[in-house]
Amino acid sequence: ASPLHASVSEWTWRRPSPNVSSTDIVVTITIPIGNYIPMKTIQMTMDPSLVEQVDRRAKRLGTTRSAFTRDALREALRRCEQKELEERQIVGYRNSPPEPQEFSIPESDHAWGDDAWSKE
Repeated sequence: ASPLHASVSEWTWRRPSPNVSSTDIVVTITIPIGNYIPMKTIQMTMDPSLVEQVDRRAKRLGTTRSAFTRDALREALRRCEQKELEERQIVGYRNSPPEPQEFSIPESDHAWGDDAWSKE
């Protein structure tokens, strides 16, 4: 017995967009594999050179266009959230500046990484 058991759970007969002919058929297949998360199929418009670059990079990485794009979008969202956090922190410090001695550390207490204890 194969560890992968696929079953067709849903057939969807529709036109995905006005630009697709009425003879096209969209079939949604759900394949449960361990912790697999069902994906949603979307359409995106990209210029041809970008698609070629994505395809070349995905091939070099041994992945698919979809997986590469998902990873890139996750990374872009992570960077957006990080930037928003930094901007909120800047606003917070502008609204409530630190006290003059709040972050004052004597030079003798700084650890610059060149002490014997810091060597691996």
